[in-house]
Amino acid sequence: MLRAGITEVESDILEWTSDSMDDTNLPETFREALIQHMDAAGVGAAEVARRTGVSKPVIDKLRQRKAITTNVGDAVRLARYFGKSVEALMGADVHKERVDEMVSLFYRLSPEQSRIIRAQIHAVANLPPESDGGN
Repeated sequence: MLRAGITEVESDILEWTSDSMDDTNLPETFREALIQHMDAAGVGAAEVARRTGVSKPVIDKLRQRKAITTNVGDAVRLARYFGKSVEALMGADVHKERVDEMVSLFYRLSPEQSRIIRAQIHAVANLPPESDGGN
């Protein structure tokens, strides 16, 4: 199925890579993502609160698992502290980098190579074969 805003090639690659990528380490909640990033950066609630303007009690509640999420404004400020969007903090852009790389490589192929690779992707991903032999 073709997704809005992307080419047929990108859609095929995204469908193929989505099923084959390991999502086991992606956080399920904003709280989990925040804890992972704070632990990885070695920063405490006081430092994050001071730098973001989000109150320390809010951050403490998230870290102590007394709250699963926070308001949008705080989530954006917390994500920005780590140089990310909320989506990126949650790991939503993991697939995008891989898809972008694959699409870049795909566009370097000749038309014949492109047809071969598309057929292989369809076969590996158990997609129906293309009827028009697409480019």
